[in-house]
Amino acid sequence: MNSTAFLDLLEIQILRVTFSRQFSCSKMKTVTLMVSGIFLLSNLDAAAPAKILFVYPVPTASHYTAFIPLIEELARRGHEVTAYTVFKGKQSIPNYKEILITLGEPAPPLSEFKSLYLRWKNKIFYINYIRDFFTPMTESFLRTKEFKDLLQSKEKYDLVIVEALFSMECLLALGHRFNAPVVNYNALFLSPWVAQLLGQPHSFSYIPDFRLPYTDQINFWGRIHNTAVGMYEILAGNFYHLPIHEELMRKYFKYPGSETLPTLRELIQNISITLVDSHTILNSVRPYSPNVVDVAGIQTEVLEKLPQDLQKFMDDAKEGVVFFSFGSIIDSRSFPVHWQQMLVETMKSLKYKVIWRWHEKVDGADHILSKSWLPQKEILAHPNCKLFITHGGYNGMMEAQNVGIPVIGMPFFSDQYHDFKFYEQYGLGFEVDFDTMTAAEFRDKINHVIQTPSYQKNAKKLANYFHDLPQTSLEKSIFWVEYVIRHNGAHHLRPAAVDMPYYQYLLIDVIAFFTISVLAIVFIFVYFVRKFLSLIVSGKTRSSRSKTRNKKQN
Repeated sequence: MNSTAFLDLLEIQILRVTFSRQFSCSKMKTVTLMVSGIFLLSNLDAAAPAKILFVYPVPTASHYTAFIPLIEELARRGHEVTAYTVFKGKQSIPNYKEILITLGEPAPPLSEFKSLYLRWKNKIFYINYIRDFFTPMTESFLRTKEFKDLLQSKEKYDLVIVEALFSMECLLALGHRFNAPVVNYNALFLSPWVAQLLGQPHSFSYIPDFRLPYTDQINFWGRIHNTAVGMYEILAGNFYHLPIHEELMRKYFKYPGSETLPTLRELIQNISITLVDSHTILNSVRPYSPNVVDVAGIQTEVLEKLPQDLQKFMDDAKEGVVFFSFGSIIDSRSFPVHWQQMLVETMKSLKYKVIWRWHEKVDGADHILSKSWLPQKEILAHPNCKLFITHGGYNGMMEAQNVGIPVIGMPFFSDQYHDFKFYEQYGLGFEVDFDTMTAAEFRDKINHVIQTPSYQKNAKKLANYFHDLPQTSLEKSIFWVEYVIRHNGAHHLRPAAVDMPYYQYLLIDVIAFFTISVLAIVFIFVYFVRKFLSLIVSGKTRSSRSKTRNKKQN
């Protein structure tokens, strides 16, 4: 018996109790409890437990951190989640099964990611580098025994969750393998290419590419730059990157029924919902269709207790604390020696206590607590934290704005330059230049931000915007994931643009038609005008010749 039929029978029984007997007080309580049971069971029916496959095989901690709270919450709500990942969970959760992956050839180790090198490269190089660096990691996962066992297993899943459009496009074939809808998540703003694939508006006139140092107030040359980089990404994505993943998909996805596997482009078109780790307040205001949902800051919603040493260190900081971190992927040991010396000298000269994610202990500075790993969001949430010095990673940006902390930034690659333009636009902080800055200048900038009330005031104001929403990002994410489960997909929410060739979306064919039509009309008009003038001129010439001839005859 399904849950709907059960509820119908339960309602009938309650009605029989209600109308066949006189209510005593105790019976009224009984009926009240039964009615409450109906509502409870109705709510449970709205989110019937499902089997969910979550696959995240690349070791990018910032992307994993952004969405793992959603995956874990799905398990807590009774869904049976199986996760294939390189990250080991921090806690044991009922209904959550973790299958750890070890990547081998041809995946490069994450330590080879050249974050410092990218700082001096153009954005075209960056687009190619990211795709070429992470695609071998995806292929390495496809070679693992765990993946091969998954393809041949007899498990059935009701939903597949992947970050497909970050050099993992071929994983969309898992939806076909298990005949399940796919929820895609995107750990950054939509790039022009991803927007194009999902059928989303991506006007280059006011929507900045997140890799570029622009806000939505873009000047003429900025729009040229924005358009050039965006169009390159779209062309390279469609004609270089997707064919690579199409080939990987055909090579490694071998299972009963794989002969009917659609093209990768068709699988992308069949994505039900994309959850985007972005927020209107933290990025340019832009339109989305219902199949794309902003859910920024999921990881900020649950704070754990600070370790005892950090708690005491921050509690005792009467002047306040400066928190300094370059995130999980930038290795400060690769910095030039003069950079390291400048940073150490600056931190040692501050009157504030400093918590620093740094590769070594700073000698001769009791006010500096340095560690190789630190609980970032919990430190930022402490009331004595006055300033966040950061590379500008998006997770850190949201964690800072979640609690309203000013920032100073040293960007390296990706969205970081864009993020600091946003900081500057809203008066939350600013970017500093590693290459030209001295320790004294850096110290003065730190003091300026902490001692100028407007920075903290603006940060708190933005934090209020960030939180003033009808539901949290986690609640919104849960709703849409369970929506896809309830309806076995959400293809009815896709815009028609998803299925359009790009030339049709841009109306290039229509523009070409009108251009050719106008040119044809102009050509015909000019032709007949010239013909008409030619006739007039030739008529006058003949008349003149005739008159001349008559004069000669007379």
